[in-house]
Amino acid sequence: MNEDNRAQNHDSEQKMRVLEVAATELQSLKTGRDVYIKKGDIFFRTDRSIAEKHVQDQLEELKGAATASSTS
Repeated sequence: MNEDNRAQNHDSEQKMRVLEVAATELQSLKTGRDVYIKKGDIFFRTDRSIAEKHVQDQLEELKGAATASSTS
C-alpha cells in the first residue's frame, strides 16, 4: 500500500510541476495572444487570461486533492 501512495504522490507532484510550467509560459506570452486550452479531448481557443485562470484552477484542485489524500 505504501508503494501505491508513493507512486500516486509522485504522479501528483509531476502534474503540479507541469501545471506550474504551463502557468509560467502563459505569463510570458504577449497580451492579446490567442492560446488553446484542452477540455477533455477537445482544444478551445481562448485568450491568455482565461487560460491562466484555467491552469491555476487545475493546480489548486490538484493541490487540494494531494492535501486531502495525505491527511487520510
